[in-house]
Amino acid sequence: MATIQQLLATKSSVNSQKTQYMDTVEAYDKWAEVYDTDGNFLQRLDTIEMHSLLPQFIDRVSRRFQPETEATETKTRPALVDLGCGTGRNTIQLLSALSTANKASDFTVIGLDASRGMLDVARTATREYAKSATETDVELGILDLLQPVSKTQLPSSLCGVGAVGVISTLVLEHIPLERFLRLRRGL
Repeated sequence: MATIQQLLATKSSVNSQKTQYMDTVEAYDKWAEVYDTDGNFLQRLDTIEMHSLLPQFIDRVSRRFQPETEATETKTRPALVDLGCGTGRNTIQLLSALSTANKASDFTVIGLDASRGMLDVARTATREYAKSATETDVELGILDLLQPVSKTQLPSSLCGVGAVGVISTLVLEHIPLERFLRLRRGL
């Protein structure tokens, strides 16, 4: 039986392709089209967990931040943010959970990600979902957590009432924890 080192040596001599290193955002731009269908078990596990956690999240946020009738009538709804929304997989689950909890008209949902490619997929997915049923305003925007953040680049709906809840999964492996927590507090 060959050792791992022998197999790697054989494989590298047969395969002349070199490893290509690229920026994280560029990698996600390239991965976007197949991200949800490439069989990554972390995404499936994440979806299962979010399915059970989102109703609890919505219940807690709703009890703590009761939207004022005047605010919802003028479309100034408190925001729930999907930080690092990627293809919108969890954004859609959040929209669905809001609808199931009869809270769809109480909040605005904002998806933020650094990858334009991922946001393009998310835009298409949320548009398709919205056709079936949602009373929730959805806004998607670019936000690179590794770059300095200014309030002017955040979606306008965050500048008013601000975020009352943030979900974020499969993101921390790309962002230093201190920076992530500092930004999350600022939304």
